Amino acid sequence: MPWMQAVLERANTQFNSDHIGQQDPGQFAMEKDFVQEIESLGIVQGDREATHVRNWPESVLLAMQAAVLSAVARSAGKPPEEAVTVQFTWTPAAGFGVSVWEVGGVNGSKTAITIQLQSPLPGPS
Repeated sequence: MPWMQAVLERANTQFNSDHIGQQDPGQFAMEKDFVQEIESLGIVQGDREATHVRNWPESVLLAMQAAVLSAVARSAGKPPEEAVTVQFTWTPAAGFGVSVWEVGGVNGSKTAITIQLQSPLPGPS
């Protein structure tokens, strides 16, 4: 599980409200290779992490990509106080899945999106 924790920590840094506005929505267009794009951002590092992520079902990777694209498109070019913040989480499960929640900002708080990944326990690498 350590590799997953590292990947999600890097994703949370890249897509928090301080950084998401600097991302290019075109980088996450649905015709792009999502794993390759998150590798270019340093979220997935090295062959071992890339192999683990590429072993996820395509439908889960596409759902995650769509959620990231939506948040990045809404935040592109905006200052941190106007940007959507994205938080990635993971939970063990019998199979693979992705759930997305959005909570609208109220009384000065920011809109937040949680992208929760579910998968069987990964190997120790």
